[in-house]
Amino acid sequence: MLRHGLQLPDAPANGDVDVGVNVMFPYVRVAPGTSASFAVDPNSSDPIGQWLLTHGYPEEPPTQLFRHLLRKGACVIDVGAHLGTFAIAAAALECEVIAIEAAPNNVALLLAAAARNSFDRCEIVHAIVADRSGTAEFEPDLAWGHVVTADVPARDQSITLPTVTVDALVRQRGWSRVDMVKIDVEGSELNVLKGMEQTLLRPDAPVLIIESNGVALRQYGSSPSALVQVLEDFGFALYLIDREVPGQLVPIDSTAVQAETVVDLLAVKDFESFPLSPWVLGSALTADEVMRRLRVTSEADHPLSRSYAAWTIERGPGWLRAHENALRIIAELSSDLDDEVRSDAVRAATVLRSGG
Repeated sequence: MLRHGLQLPDAPANGDVDVGVNVMFPYVRVAPGTSASFAVDPNSSDPIGQWLLTHGYPEEPPTQLFRHLLRKGACVIDVGAHLGTFAIAAAALECEVIAIEAAPNNVALLLAAAARNSFDRCEIVHAIVADRSGTAEFEPDLAWGHVVTADVPARDQSITLPTVTVDALVRQRGWSRVDMVKIDVEGSELNVLKGMEQTLLRPDAPVLIIESNGVALRQYGSSPSALVQVLEDFGFALYLIDREVPGQLVPIDSTAVQAETVVDLLAVKDFESFPLSPWVLGSALTADEVMRRLRVTSEADHPLSRSYAAWTIERGPGWLRAHENALRIIAELSSDLDDEVRSDAVRAATVLRSGG
């Protein structure tokens, strides 16, 4: 059969990894006693797909916390579903799932995985999640892609897709509640949140697991602190899903500095009722710990991460710019081989010298 340009074989009954034309179906354990097939293009450079093929399910803090919170029959929305490490796992655990994805190849693979597993309660929606219904331009880019705007133009060739809101999807499906929402849309998170205002304002609002990509948010004219502020305005408490200390949640607020380029956040309204164990609640990061993590970011291989470190120091609170290591980091980045990194570092150095 043909789905969105990917030629898929008939699924054998044994559930083993099967090779088709441009697709493989790794059958992996997603939770104790529960396995599912994912659809992966073996010729793609997508790191998640390659991981599924060679290692199985990605055991990372966000996916571990997601599965810890899932209950049979839960209503789950996966915004930016990619290959379904959240959506397919939730469907395998007998949840009601809406998975929304914009990249056409990923949509084809999600459809193939849902069909392979005979998931009749996992709906795949090919659209951009936004703050209103309509259309928008999307540029597929490797395994992910981005929404095209005046600030983030297309680099190759964009496609026109419908835009949907979470609130509209919930109404259309007749769901009386939403238990969990995962959001990972490469910098467009604030538009997603604007389009789910009714869902977020409910006293029984869903638990959110949301990626905060500092580089992507900056490209869209926003910031990690703005993302956190929006969620706080809806009454959520925010926690960093700490990758350095797996199993630990670190409380943050809109004044906190995101030292890493990309982090995952937990947002809940009623933390007292949150099923924490075996997870633990840590202490807020100290100034020295924030600066240590920011130094690691400033030494990253990718220039966008180094630029993010300089931008964070430039825009950060006074205590960050006054920290003894801030000037050292900026001095090092001012001689970086990358033009954009140097430019960001020069602006940050100007702010530091002015005492701003």
